[in-house]
Amino acid sequence: MPPAHATNHDELLSVAETAARWKSHPETVKRRIRSGALPALRFGRGMIRIRLSDLLAFEEAQFIRAEQ
Repeated sequence: MPPAHATNHDELLSVAETAARWKSHPETVKRRIRSGALPALRFGRGMIRIRLSDLLAFEEAQFIRAEQ
């Protein structure tokens, strides 16, 4: 059972899950992580996870807004 303070935004996604969400290649996700644009957690040598809350914030920042 998750802790009482946990939310869906605490969910961790893999690089592959993030790439599938974006309909892109996993290397695209890795490039965003390497550039520092997308925060990620590294567990051990090859396990990388992205917090859903960080992913949502990144996606929100990518929206193109009409000039007023």
